[in-house]
This record gives sequence, C-alpha cells and structure tokens, in this order.
Amino acid sequence: MRPIDDLHGQRGHWINGQFSPSRAAEDIAVVNPASEQIVGYVAAGDASDVERAVQAASRAFPSWRETALDERLALLTRLCGILHDGRHELAAIITAEVGAPVAIAGPMHVGRPCSPFRTADGISRYLDMTKDVPDKMTSNSPRTPEIALTVASSQLSR
Repeated sequence: MRPIDDLHGQRGHWINGQFSPSRAAEDIAVVNPASEQIVGYVAAGDASDVERAVQAASRAFPSWRETALDERLALLTRLCGILHDGRHELAAIITAEVGAPVAIAGPMHVGRPCSPFRTADGISRYLDMTKDVPDKMTSNSPRTPEIALTVASSQLSR
C-alpha cells in the first residue's frame, strides 16, 4: 500500500475541482488505531479553506441543480465504478486509517456508499421521476437521487 501522503503527491483539499494547498500551517497525523503507528499526514484546514470550499460549492450548485436526473445518476454511477476499481487499495487505506478489517472496509466503507445511487438509477429507469412531483420540489430542490427514491416510493405505493 502506498503511504497516504503519496496518493496525490501533495497535501491539500479538493476545492473547485482541483487540489488546493491548505492555508493552515500544520498537518494532522493519521494514526492506525490498531498499531498506534503514524500511517501518514493530511493537511489541516482553517476557516479560509472552509470559506473557499463553501464558495466553490455555492457557485457550482446552480449548474448541478439544473442537471437532469439521468445525467446526475450517470455521473454518480461512473464515480461508483471508479471506487469499485480502486476498492482493494481503498480498503487497505481505510484499514490503516481506522483499523477496520479489510473484509469490512471493502464492502462497507467503499462499496456501500454507492448503494443508494445504484438503487435510484435502477428505479429511475423504470418510473417517470417527474410524474406527480410538486412544482416547488422540482424548481427549488437539488433533485437528488433521494428525491427520486421518494417519488418512486410514492408511485410504488399506489
């Protein structure tokens, strides 16, 4: 397993679609709870890092809000594929960081986060996700897969 520090060749925060150096001066040691060994370091953040991230997210949200559900689900499905492809390395990293057994880290910490998106994607292929959705729900909400599941649940219960 590569040390955590080597994963991206730099320490920082993912802000506005790219790694950005932290404005905080210190790093945080990542300690394996099972061995109490330091397995790497991550960049600490400060209030200005948080502000930059919030501003970037605020600028990105209007475009994401207008993205069609099927496009969102396709992007999330692609992300899940990337996570799946790297699941062995990610499970090893999670094991080192939090002490979870690899047999749990892989399926639970790496695989499970994708389950809601795969479920929403599957449901959206069979149901009209815009039918009977109140206007304020579609115009003011981010139209996330969770809303797709809510709509699907209401349609399935009829």
